[in-house]
Amino acid sequence: ILNILHNVNNHNLLHYIGNGNGNLALNDNPPRNVNYLVFEYVSKFYLYDYLMFGRLTERQAKLLFKKILNGVQAIHNANICQKDITPENIIFEENNNKH
Repeated sequence: ILNILHNVNNHNLLHYIGNGNGNLALNDNPPRNVNYLVFEYVSKFYLYDYLMFGRLTERQAKLLFKKILNGVQAIHNANICQKDITPENIIFEENNNKH
């Protein structure tokens, strides 16, 4: 699945960079082994947060919906199923591009 994610290249999706595992120590807790995924950095906020303070115009909503469908089509074409499309999982970049 990780190889598939690495090869899905669509400007409406966060780009998967890699994965690994290592030790993580937080505060005074003993270190523990963790697995991690690395995605591109996006200076962002979530659609959910945006909607808490305002609304999308009809034009913005249509554009956003088109980008969501474009991203979903890209992952479906890679035989990946996204089952958690929620406002908490849709990211706006600082320049208002949506991922």
